[in-house]
Order: sequence, then C-alpha cells, then structure tokens
Amino acid sequence: MTHYSMSMTYNESLRIAPDKPQSIEWYLQALFRFRILLSLLVGRPVHLKRVQLCTGTEKKAGFGGKPIRHYVDLCLRQVGYRQEKDILTPEMPFPYPLLSGDWPQVVQTWFGKSQSLDTLAGLFFGVLVDRSIPVEFQFLSLIQGIEAYHRAHGDDAYLPDKDYEPIKRALVEAIPPNVNPDHREALKSKIKYGNEYSLRKRLEITVQSIPESLVTDITNGNKKFIAQVVATRNYLTHRDETDKANVLDFRGMFDASVSLKVLTEFVLLREVGMPVDKLCKVMTTHSRYKNRPRIL
Repeated sequence: MTHYSMSMTYNESLRIAPDKPQSIEWYLQALFRFRILLSLLVGRPVHLKRVQLCTGTEKKAGFGGKPIRHYVDLCLRQVGYRQEKDILTPEMPFPYPLLSGDWPQVVQTWFGKSQSLDTLAGLFFGVLVDRSIPVEFQFLSLIQGIEAYHRAHGDDAYLPDKDYEPIKRALVEAIPPNVNPDHREALKSKIKYGNEYSLRKRLEITVQSIPESLVTDITNGNKKFIAQVVATRNYLTHRDETDKANVLDFRGMFDASVSLKVLTEFVLLREVGMPVDKLCKVMTTHSRYKNRPRIL
C-alpha cells in the first residue's frame, strides 16, 4: 500500500514604504514595533523569517513597463529566537477574523502612539522573548514599563508644576546649612521628583481603569496585589524592610510577574483602540490566559 503525505506552508510578507527616504535604523525600528504588535495578538513572540531591502528599481523591456525591484537580504540576529511549533488559529487570542473590522485603526494607532508606548512595549517584549531571565529582572522590568507609561502620558503628578514650585523651593531652603554638599544634592534630587506619583498611586490608577471582573482574573483575586508589588519592588531596589510582611517570595514574585504581563498586555491593546469589552471577553475566556503559568 502506498502512503502519501503533503505539507502546506503559507507565507505572508509586509512591505514598508515610507513617504520619504529613511535610514536603516528607521526601518528596523518599524519592524521591531510591528513584531511587538503581532506578538501581543498571537500570544507568543513573533520572529522575522526574511528581511529584504530594495536597493533600486529599473524598467526592462518585456515586462510591460513595470518597474523591476532589486533586493538584497538583510541578516540580523533576533534575540530569543527559537524554533517552535506552528501556532494554530484557535491558539491565538486575537486572530485576524476577531479584529478585522478594527485592524486598520489598530495598526495606525499603534504606530501613531509608538513613541509614548515604546518603553512599556519594549520592556514587555524583552520579558516575553527571553524566558531565561531571572524572575526578579522580569518583575522589575514590567514595573519600570508601567512607570514609564505613566510618565509618557503626563498622568504622573500630584500637583500642577506651577503649584509644586513654591513647595519645592521651600523644601530646598529648609535643608540645614550643615548638610554636606553630596547629601544636599541627593536631598534636592528627591525633592525635585517629589511631585511624581508613587508606584502605589500609578498601580492604583492602572487597576482602577480596568473592569473589576478582569482585575480579579488578572490578580487571581489577590486583594493585596498592589501592596505586595510595591513592597517587593522597594525591597529589591532599596532593601527596604519596613513592609517586609508584604514582600513576595520567589513563588509570589513569579505569579505577580505573570499578572503584570497580562496587565501590560491589556494596557497596550487598549491604547491602540481595541474595544474594552472585547479585551475582557478574550482575556477571561481564552486558554492562553486561563492556562497561563502559575506557581500555586
């Protein structure tokens, strides 16, 4: 008996054509940003199979007057690249049919907001790609991304700058004259940034902007989530033991990092215009989120 087998592969390409000539760095940044967007939507890191640069065009007889493009291959190292099994449509949390009506707006908004989302998206992608980095690094990177997101959006101050200025001036003038210069500069630096929201405040704002049902799912119903994240960050960066009871151990930090990843995904996808009700439905029902890694 003769047995036959057949394997079919479908490849898609993307052409990036800016309105005016750009440097190679511009193209690489555009590719990197698009990779992050696709990674958010399919639920795992996306890598490029082939990158070609168009070096010029010419018209040749016999081709109907159409321009013939000349290409060269660009070889680049992609950090964290690994050969993985093909992903099927049901495994993607946001397959194209689910967002086809929103897709043009999503892409346009993603690149339109790229600068204000770059740090949050870049740190998130770095954690997503390199699964071998220590849990402490993942935890701190995700928190840094959330802080950067708030700073970039201006949602970061207790008072308007003009109202804080006299307070800052009074605090600087109150530093005793016998404080040594190095200590004085350190105190002035703390006062300078004293009007910025604390990490606790930023997390509270972020969590309050998300439907409660999804918050419960993201944090596994942990009412101490924010307090534990803040205490653990303070302990890791300052060895601050004043709230030692809330400092997470390895297991707790791992689970908190997974929760922060989902929180970051929600923020990024909401920023590009994905409807909140659609996000909530997917993030509370899709297997990628329901079966996300946890150390219970």
